[in-house]
Amino acid sequence: MECQVEFQKTRASQGDPCSRFYRPTDFQLLAVCLHACTEEWNFVYWLTAQMDFHTSRCPNHLSNNVKITDDWIPDPSSALALAVGQ
Repeated sequence: MECQVEFQKTRASQGDPCSRFYRPTDFQLLAVCLHACTEEWNFVYWLTAQMDFHTSRCPNHLSNNVKITDDWIPDPSSALALAVGQ
């Protein structure tokens, strides 16, 4: 599957351009609808603790371009169990 999601806030706060990007501690689980890629209303889930960081100017913030791989979790119950177990 070749899907990706742009994952960032709409606006940054004044004086802090990095505030547009999430930190892995902001929440534990990301849910993504695959409709734009597959034209089916399926969701997949991934733990923010396992996501890549922003590579350049905003260390400690999650990357805003997230590639969705076959490793993503299709079952919400399983994903929630992993998130709670962290």
